[in-house]
Amino acid sequence: MTLPSRPYQPSDYEQVIECWVAAWKPIFDTIWLEDFIDAWREQFRLLTRQDDASITLVEDPEGIAGVLIVLKDTCKVDQLFIHPRAKRLGLGRQLIIEAQSLCPSHVWLTVFTFNEQAILFYEALGFTLVRQYTSEASGLPLYEYHWKPHCIPVRS
Repeated sequence: MTLPSRPYQPSDYEQVIECWVAAWKPIFDTIWLEDFIDAWREQFRLLTRQDDASITLVEDPEGIAGVLIVLKDTCKVDQLFIHPRAKRLGLGRQLIIEAQSLCPSHVWLTVFTFNEQAILFYEALGFTLVRQYTSEASGLPLYEYHWKPHCIPVRS
């Protein structure tokens, strides 16, 4: 299923934060997540001011259902999250295709090592594990994944 996508507008700020919280609650301990919300609000605010940040939103009848943030200068998918009500509808694939259209020669991202659903998703789309390291910001372990056109192509 393909849903309408559009660029981020400043008036979307609170809905994006709500979508982020809803997407991460099943993955993180709620107490830890609550502690992290203010930091993520600030990180997102800074991302919205970066010239190289492309922020794409996917909407369903209930509001923002998915968010993609690509840093075009480095081709990094900084954020990709889907609201739980919209999981398994193909929105993640739709947003990865958008990232690949912004950076057709190379896309990379990081994912927490305990986010098994995301790891399986990226690997199914042809992303290759490059390294594991610990995030300086959170102290949590991350995997770094890369996609190049010679990998399994993503089709809509």
